[in-house]
Amino acid sequence: MRDAFRAPLGHAWRLTAGLGAVALACAASLASAHHSFAVFDPMHPRTLAGTIKEVQWVNPHVWLVVSVPRDGGADDWTLEAPGVAEVKRNGWSRDTFKAGDKVTITIAPKRDGSHAGAYMSAVTASGKTLGATANPITTLTPDGAKGK
Repeated sequence: MRDAFRAPLGHAWRLTAGLGAVALACAASLASAHHSFAVFDPMHPRTLAGTIKEVQWVNPHVWLVVSVPRDGGADDWTLEAPGVAEVKRNGWSRDTFKAGDKVTITIAPKRDGSHAGAYMSAVTASGKTLGATANPITTLTPDGAKGK
């Protein structure tokens, strides 16, 4: 009789543990995918001079759209910055960048060549330098070593 109670409990425990392991693996996969910077190329930074077109002050990342002039028109670049809490720690506010502001911004461009990248640093029209934040993109130097 003792074995009659043990078998169903053992099976239920194994099933629960198995489902828990699958859920944990899925969550870990999603978390690492979100924080992957593999799509950006920090070893080949690019500096853009243009005008802020849009700022999205949201989590998980602040987004900037910068209109960069070129012969015969302009290209809009979509730039991913760290989250609101991190940029605030680095001196940003909602008014740091506003539509119409002139800016020179250094990015880690996307590897696929699209007009997008990860924020590294910026100089505003008034000359204020906004240094790099502490995300993995901005702590690498062009030779691949960890920066300060």
